[in-house]
Amino acid sequence: MGESTSLLELITAIGSVVTPILIVALSAVTVAFQRRADAALKREETQREVAQKREEAQRERALKREEEQRERGLKREEEQREAAQKREEAQRERAQRLEEGIRADRIQIYQDILDPFIAIFGEVKRTPTSDARPRPKSGRRNQQREPKSAIETIGSDEYREAAFKLSLFANDDAVRAFNELLQFAYQAESQDRLTSSTGETDEARTLDFLHAFGTLLLEIRRSVGNETTTLSALEMLEWLISDLRSQIASVEAVRDAPPPT
Repeated sequence: MGESTSLLELITAIGSVVTPILIVALSAVTVAFQRRADAALKREETQREVAQKREEAQRERALKREEEQRERGLKREEEQREAAQKREEAQRERAQRLEEGIRADRIQIYQDILDPFIAIFGEVKRTPTSDARPRPKSGRRNQQREPKSAIETIGSDEYREAAFKLSLFANDDAVRAFNELLQFAYQAESQDRLTSSTGETDEARTLDFLHAFGTLLLEIRRSVGNETTTLSALEMLEWLISDLRSQIASVEAVRDAPPPT
């Protein structure tokens, strides 16, 4: 009985000594695990923060690259627009210079083309259907020119050269008007109608010639910049022929009259 009590007391004494040790050991293990867990959580949190910062930095870099690309694109578009505007301005300037040069050439060509027809007014003036007054002649070429009939002048090499230039530089309507007038002049010369007798037919033919000549003047007027002119062909000659309106009325009256029975 006494031995059993001593063994129980020994076990109790050992237990009272070991138990605190075990508790301390378990506490230490628990603390160690807790610290490890905290450290792991902290590492994970740190890793998440680092990853989040890295993603934010990547997004910022991507946004910055997109912004830079957009700015470069806008700058490139602006440069292209400026270059296109400069090209258009240069083309307009070249076209304007070319048009000015062509207009100057046209004016000289028109002067050369009109010269023989102005001379015709010296012949037409002798008929009762007009009071044409040829414009004053000036310039060395006119002073040195030998007297020629209109058709002789039209048949010269110089005039053919001027007519060739007109066909190249003049607009379509001016070329057509010139063709009509020239055909009329050829026909009038062959029939000797403009300077022949003063009969009714001659009056009509002379008025037709004046209309053809006025049409050419009108198309020349349009060709050199007066595209919106509202003048008629014969109005282009009213300043030159004093009785043009009365002659127009006379010819129209004859044409509208019934044929004799």
